[in-house]
Amino acid sequence: MKANNLIAIEGKSHLSKKAKNNLLENTVNITVEREKIIAPRYLTSKQKAEFLELANELIKLKTFTHLDCEILGQFIYNSQQAEKVCKELKKIKFTDENYEKLQKIYEKHFKIATTCGDKLGLNPMSRSKLVVQKSDKKKNKFEGFIK
Repeated sequence: MKANNLIAIEGKSHLSKKAKNNLLENTVNITVEREKIIAPRYLTSKQKAEFLELANELIKLKTFTHLDCEILGQFIYNSQQAEKVCKELKKIKFTDENYEKLQKIYEKHFKIATTCGDKLGLNPMSRSKLVVQKSDKKKNKFEGFIK
């Protein structure tokens, strides 16, 4: 059973049949305007290429719109910064005085990248929480008679 590619409910789960059906009914198709998806200016050309690649994948999953561009840009930037700092940490010894400073910088970049990734649904746990609720506003059956 799959709900619009946003939540995959397979095998055993903690949800009842009623809850599964409710999830299926409450999911909404997301329309994407591709021309509005632009990589942030602070990204390098390699980062922009990665941005477009990930954006296309997220569009296929129907979990990405032009409103998420900044979050994806921050994810790419901070994950690459964390990678650079990690390489520097491997070069120096644990007893070096700069080790702790680099470790804190790494943790900050990693935390930001992880938070952005969670918001975009880039890990399985955050993907399982992505549900777009329909509007609770009920249509008034007397609306047609009001002038």
